[in-house]
Amino acid sequence: MTKYLLTILCSSNLELLKISFESAANQLNYDNYDIFIVINTLNEEFYKEVLNYYKENMHKKLKKIIRSESNGKPGKGHNSLLDIYKSEPEYEYLLILDGDDFYYPCALERINFLNENYKLDLFFLAGNTKISKKIEISNNEIEKKIDNIQQDINYNYNTTYTISKFQNIVSIGKEYNDIIATPFRLIATNRKIFKNYNKLFDENMKLYDDYYLYLLIYKLYNDNNFNPKNINIKIINDSYIYLYNKFNESSLSYSSNLEHDIALVNKIKKELNIDNLYNEKLNIIPINSIFNNDENKLKQIEDYFFRWIINKTKNL
Repeated sequence: MTKYLLTILCSSNLELLKISFESAANQLNYDNYDIFIVINTLNEEFYKEVLNYYKENMHKKLKKIIRSESNGKPGKGHNSLLDIYKSEPEYEYLLILDGDDFYYPCALERINFLNENYKLDLFFLAGNTKISKKIEISNNEIEKKIDNIQQDINYNYNTTYTISKFQNIVSIGKEYNDIIATPFRLIATNRKIFKNYNKLFDENMKLYDDYYLYLLIYKLYNDNNFNPKNINIKIINDSYIYLYNKFNESSLSYSSNLEHDIALVNKIKKELNIDNLYNEKLNIIPINSIFNNDENKLKQIEDYFFRWIINKTKNL
């Protein structure tokens, strides 16, 4: 049975971390995993806050709390997860969960199904479900332009929350060729990629630290000569694994940070010899084409999970 190292990366907000951890620790039908909380912050008080809380509230799934070296940007934190995983040979796969996002209760079961059946080296998720407060996610211009998408926003349990599901995605819209936005997220990796690459995230990006990884995967996906190790990469669309939290995005200054990141993106494209992007050629696999879903069971899990998240976050 595959053993996973589930890392939760955090840099602030203990209350969200508690919920994120609880979602990861309470998985259904799959138990062969351990959790490391990785604190990547310049804030000494937050570090102590996390240590003190979990000293008093230890969980059997939590094996380590690690403080990694931080430069105040997310890329260094994400790369620290890779370094930790490399030093823990008992784990076959690394899972990455940001400390303000959440796993569905069935996430590990579904991730393991995909890994066991596809023998994946890198598993990416396109179109994960998103939760927001007082924002209609369906009106997001970038997401509206994704091709072959079914939007389900019937989970408005009250006027404060909107939950958006992006299902049955089979391709990425051409609009992603001309904007700075990462169309999928890394869910799981094994060690094969590290035979060629030590770092997968840009440590100088202020917002889009995973854009380097996206461009690297784009290159590996489309250029056999660039993929000599035949790394098995799959981009899956599954709305029952990862719940992305949009609560705090309004606090970010996109206008000032985006200009900084664009300059770095152009540099990365040059290094990888990418002149133009053709995202519409990337193959996205809808989970319902390979997984015999029990829709009634999933609906029950989802309904419980959404209400649990809303109850946990209503006072945040």
